[in-house]
Amino acid sequence: MRDKKDFDSDFIKLYEGLFPGIYRFVFRLIGNEAEAEQISQQTFTKLYSYFKKNNFIKIQKAFVYRIAHQLCVDVLRKKRKEIKINKSERFKNQTLINPQDNYIRNQQISIVRNAIQKLAPRDQRCVLLYQEGYSYSEIAEIAKININSVGQILSRATNKLAQIIKEGEIQ
Repeated sequence: MRDKKDFDSDFIKLYEGLFPGIYRFVFRLIGNEAEAEQISQQTFTKLYSYFKKNNFIKIQKAFVYRIAHQLCVDVLRKKRKEIKINKSERFKNQTLINPQDNYIRNQQISIVRNAIQKLAPRDQRCVLLYQEGYSYSEIAEIAKININSVGQILSRATNKLAQIIKEGEIQ
């Protein structure tokens, strides 16, 4: 059994190492800074509780991303039931260098984000993890899929994204 000081020290190292990536992952799924911060914190709170019960996890990084993804799915389900997302609020805190360029960039980001949301949950997860720079083996572990399927899933998801954007299926 670990002593409390070692446990806390190990958890802090894990938190500091993974939090920035978790935050980016969650932000890309949710699109709101405050909610991304909250979900990221909630992810580590759940992880802390899990570890405190002396549960061992072989691949911690994959487990943390699974927790974060599930929390995002829960939040998105609640949002769909309550109200539609106010797209203009997403970019409220961005600084405006050139308003026209910023507007175009925001529209492009919104189009891609909405297109990604039209993908199947597994495909969304794979695309976002790949965009974060994860290897195929890490994506396979986090998404609980066969490593040999990752390339094919990414290829099909990319083609589907291109098709959605080209056909203007985005609201």
